[in-house]
This record gives sequence, structure tokens and C-alpha cells, in this order.
Amino acid sequence: MKKLLILLFSIFFLSSTSIFAKSSMEALLEVGKGDVEKGIEHITKWANKGNSSALFFLGNLYFELGNPEDAELLLIKASELNHPVAMKFLATGYLKGLLGDTDYKKAKYWFEESAKYGNINSMIYLGIIYREGLGVDKNLKTSYMWFTIARILKEESLGDKEPEEFAEEVATYLSQSEIDDANNLANKWINDILIKDV
Repeated sequence: MKKLLILLFSIFFLSSTSIFAKSSMEALLEVGKGDVEKGIEHITKWANKGNSSALFFLGNLYFELGNPEDAELLLIKASELNHPVAMKFLATGYLKGLLGDTDYKKAKYWFEESAKYGNINSMIYLGIIYREGLGVDKNLKTSYMWFTIARILKEESLGDKEPEEFAEEVATYLSQSEIDDANNLANKWINDILIKDV
């Protein structure tokens, strides 16, 4: 399997100009001290030992190589080992149908798990899920709550669209008491989930 992975990755890298391929190649070269095969061997060894970052890396690599089934299995393993970014990638795959059929229930579950680790993108996706009613009853107050949590916890770096912009869009459909309630729920979630674990 390692030889197949090396061959597929080599073909993919040579035919691709994606940022992922370049950063993957750089990572594999660094880990393998200049040798891609040794890099893959090293990461595979750590993945087999249950290292969540190695599992996440290989899961992404398999996905980029067009093997969503193996990617899903590796991302699930990394997620079960509490890798929040793997959880977000897995959830995004389910939400967008990139790992097979769209599965909003699984997407919501893994976004919620990732959010518990402070993943801002997962919080924004949860806001979108509730705003659009994707696999759940449409709930603008809950949507606003998730956007507010993301706004409160987000670092200073700018994204394409800021959490407060999402919240403002939803707020136009809420009463002031619903906004106040959502803000209280957001602060309670932060205190119950994030702060208690610090």
C-alpha cells in the first residue's frame, strides 16, 4: 500500500499546481529529510501508532488523490483521537457530499465536536446549518448564537467573511429579546464548554 501511495502522490504532485500538493510535498520532504518515500513511510508509521496529526495528514492526502473512502476512514480515526481540524474536515466532507452522500446529521455532530475545541470555522458552519435548516429545523436564534460564539472567540486575523457579518444578517430577522437570549446562550456555551476545560 505504501508503494501505491507513493506512486499516486508522485503522479498527483507532478500533474497538480495546488497549494496542498506543494505543502504536502514540502512536509514529506522535511519529514523524510529530502526523501518523499521516507517521509510517507515515517508518517504512515506514526499513523499506524495512532498519531492523530499523521492520520489527519494521510486522510487529506488520500482525499486529494481521489480516494474519499480511505480519506473518510483516516479522518474518522483522527477525529476520534480528538483532532479538531480533522473533525472540521470530516464534517465539511459530510456537509458538502465530498465523502459520498451528503449527511447533515454527521456533519452537525463533527462540527459540534470540533467547536468544543474552539474551532471557529466549525462554529460558523453550525450557524449556517441552523440558518439554512440543513438537517435541522431552521432556527435563527441558534444560528445567531453560533455566529456570536465565533465572533467572541475569533482571533484578530481577517477571513473572507467575518462572524459578526453572519450574525448581523441573521439579527435582522430576530427580536431584541431573541438576540439577548442568543447572546446569553453564547456566553453560557463558552463558559460551560471551553472555560471549564482550561
